[in-house]
Amino acid sequence: ARSTRAAADALDAWHAACARGDGDALEALAADSFVFFGTAAEERWARDAFLRYARERFGKGNTWHYEVVARRCDEVSAGVVAFDEVLDNANLGRCRSTGFVIGGKLAQYNLSLPVPNELILDVVAKIRQTIELLHVDASIVVVNKPRDLLSVPGRHPDAPAPTKKRKRAGEYWEEALARARDEAAAGSLAGRLLNGVGSLASIPRREDKFRAHVQRAKGRVGAVDDAAAGALWHELDDAAKALAAP
Repeated sequence: ARSTRAAADALDAWHAACARGDGDALEALAADSFVFFGTAAEERWARDAFLRYARERFGKGNTWHYEVVARRCDEVSAGVVAFDEVLDNANLGRCRSTGFVIGGKLAQYNLSLPVPNELILDVVAKIRQTIELLHVDASIVVVNKPRDLLSVPGRHPDAPAPTKKRKRAGEYWEEALARARDEAAAGSLAGRLLNGVGSLASIPRREDKFRAHVQRAKGRVGAVDDAAAGALWHELDDAAKALAAP
């Protein structure tokens, strides 16, 4: 009875420390071999890693509170108490914890979310639909998309508002062509190519097609070295990218 009472006291102190954000108290309550299992399958936190995580959360003013609804403590051997708890949390609702207290300190704490039997197959299906992240960096996220998942472009809710109205890539290209036409000297390659053309939209955006277009326009621009055509494309491409930049 003394061991089970000490275990219950340690658990009460643990929950209180989590609620007030007291990392020192958690450290004092965790055995040297303490392990914390979170709600995700990959969450197995060794003592030092869990304490670092908790202190970081507490340092940001982010604590967590679980109300104990019911608890059972059983001494399974001298000084070793197995426990299970029913908990209530404002965000997660009804939760369960299990674990061991040895010598009045927590050796293992396993937090889980019980799922009603009638919902379990739907939950399993949702988990299996989780998108695998193949690559993440500051510029791009690559995912292994399920074949039946619709791709809908959009902005992250935390992304800043765009500074200019979004346009299609072709519209920036045509704007760059128009500016180059207005600014180019009449005898330059840009001036000869862009002036007198029926529609700027007829000038290809892709480099290889642009080069071919210049060669086909010999009647208007004259003989043009392919390197010069490539240099003009790069100049126009850079101008279009500059217009598209936020």
